[in-house]
Amino acid sequence: MDVTAATDDQQTATAPHALVSPGAIGAVLVSQNHVTATVRLIDDDPAFSGPLSGCSLLPGGYLIEFTRQAVQEAFCSDRPATLAEVESCRFRRPVLPGETVSIDVSAHAHGNDIRCRAQVSVSGALVATMRLRCQCGAPS
Repeated sequence: MDVTAATDDQQTATAPHALVSPGAIGAVLVSQNHVTATVRLIDDDPAFSGPLSGCSLLPGGYLIEFTRQAVQEAFCSDRPATLAEVESCRFRRPVLPGETVSIDVSAHAHGNDIRCRAQVSVSGALVATMRLRCQCGAPS
């Protein structure tokens, strides 16, 4: 699967992207310390078949993973981004099959350490807020 990333000087790069998730990051736009990404979720993915019969909800861990992947695409080039810490995370509404998730991230890098604040939404409705710390390359 390919992901296209556009930077503030309008350069576009395509990189292979292995994604362990029910969707695929479709676009990652970067402008200085800001990242915007979208994920189109697949209606019939097994991730939606949870323990609640007849109630298909995306587990919140996927939203954290989508955010980590957006940070990796934007700030870590060809190095993996490791999720070092979830400083805070608040889920506000469920994500349902077929929805498109928008991820808006503000990040600040200190060497290989990246601290970010993210807002995740669906159709303009806030789904989650989180503060994460990621590391580019091998964790220290």
